[in-house]
Amino acid sequence: MPSFLVSSIKREREPDLNQFRIEYVISDDIPVETYFMALNEREAIKMLARSCLKHLSGGKLSDQAVDCFVDAFANPGQPFLEAPEMLTVPEPLPDLEVVTENPIKNEDRQSTGETQKDSGEVFATTEDDQSEGSLPADPFRDSSDQKETKPKDKTSDEQNVFAAPPKETKPDPAIEHAEKKQVRDEEIILATTENQRRREEFENLCSMALSRVEELNLKLSILKIEEHNRWSDEWNCVPYPLPNETKEPSEHPEE
Repeated sequence: MPSFLVSSIKREREPDLNQFRIEYVISDDIPVETYFMALNEREAIKMLARSCLKHLSGGKLSDQAVDCFVDAFANPGQPFLEAPEMLTVPEPLPDLEVVTENPIKNEDRQSTGETQKDSGEVFATTEDDQSEGSLPADPFRDSSDQKETKPKDKTSDEQNVFAAPPKETKPDPAIEHAEKKQVRDEEIILATTENQRRREEFENLCSMALSRVEELNLKLSILKIEEHNRWSDEWNCVPYPLPNETKEPSEHPEE
C-alpha cells in the first residue's frame, strides 16, 4: 500500500473578540445603547470614541489624528503619542585663522635675496673680466681675423639655466573655506527646518487630541458598560472609569 506523507500547516489562532454593550448619553439627548465586538473593554471605549467624532466640532481628521484622539480618550493622563526623532544638526565651521608671517623671517628673506643678488653681480663681473683678459693675442694669427672673432654671447644660455621654474597656482584657502562653510550652513538650515516641522506636527497632534477629548468629555456620559459571557450567556458589568493601563514587559519565548 502506498504511504502518504501529510504535512501539517501551523496557523496562528486569531484572538477571540468579546461582545460589549455600552449605554451612554451624548449632548443631553436620550440614552443610547450600542454594541461593539472588541478584544477588551478599553478597545470598546476606543470604538465608542471613534463613533462619537461626528458629534464634535472641527473638520475631518487624518488617520493618525484619529488614533491619537481615541488613545487619549481611552487612556486619560497617559502618553498617547511618541515624540518624533530629531535629526542631528551639524556644528558650524569655525572661522578661518589667518596666519601672519613673522617679520624676522621676512627680513632674513630680504637679506638672503640681497646676498644672492650681490653674489650674482660679482659672479657676472668675474666672468666678464675673465672673458676680456684671459685670452692673449695670438702673434701668428692675422689681425683681421682677431678683429672678426668675437666672444660668444652666453647671456641667453645663462638665463635659461638659472631661470626659476614656473610657480604652481594653489587655491586660495579663504575661498575654499568659504565654500565649505556655505555647504555646512545649508545643512544646518535643512536639519533645523525639518526638526522644527516635526516638532510643530507633534505639538499640533497633541493639542488637537486633547482638545477633542475635552470636548467629548463635556458632551458624553457613559451610563453602563457590560461584557457578554458566551459560556454562561450572561452580561457582566464592567467598572467605569477604567483603571490606568500598565504596560507589561514583553516576553521572549525560549526557542
